[in-house]
Amino acid sequence: MINLRVASFGNRNKKDIAITFDDGPNPYFTQKILDTLDSFNVKATFFVIGKRCLEYPEILKETKQRGHLIGNHTFSHKGGDFEMCNDEIDRAIGEVSMYVRPPFYDLSFCGKENRYLQDKFIITGDVDSKDYLSISQDEIFKNVLENTKNGSIIDFHDGSEIDDDLKIRAQKTLDILPKIITTLRSQFNLVRIDMMDLQFIYFPKSYI
Repeated sequence: MINLRVASFGNRNKKDIAITFDDGPNPYFTQKILDTLDSFNVKATFFVIGKRCLEYPEILKETKQRGHLIGNHTFSHKGGDFEMCNDEIDRAIGEVSMYVRPPFYDLSFCGKENRYLQDKFIITGDVDSKDYLSISQDEIFKNVLENTKNGSIIDFHDGSEIDDDLKIRAQKTLDILPKIITTLRSQFNLVRIDMMDLQFIYFPKSYI
């Protein structure tokens, strides 16, 4: 029996929380977000998509070099292409990721590759910033602050699978990020996913 390990949050008795970013690397925003994180000495987790790694491997390398954790977010948001993304990550930074995030947190994306994923950590999240929607900075801030608690995994976006979104989607996130970090760090410890005491649920292959 193959069991997949899935976690959407960490230990609720610890003040550790994780900031994560999806859909990069992005030549317009990822490095600016990295600069913001550096200014606060915060390390995050970046769940990248393989086709952007293929296009912008140097940005992926820089993200890794700055001390952030790299996660696998499929090659193109299609079922069955975690391994394709894995290959691009490995090609760019010389290592593979043990952490994967299915698009939309939909575990059905894992069905075609459950054997590949059986030794990986599947990460979703419990705080959706909704920064991919047409909402204001203040609404993003509210979505995060009202829902974050001990052990939370917060989801932002530094990129997009859609080419036309690359230049615009992450602007609000970049602008509000300093305020979010300043507020969160007064109450919590901001850490990478691999530093959290993740609370896993085990799903058998038949469920996926």
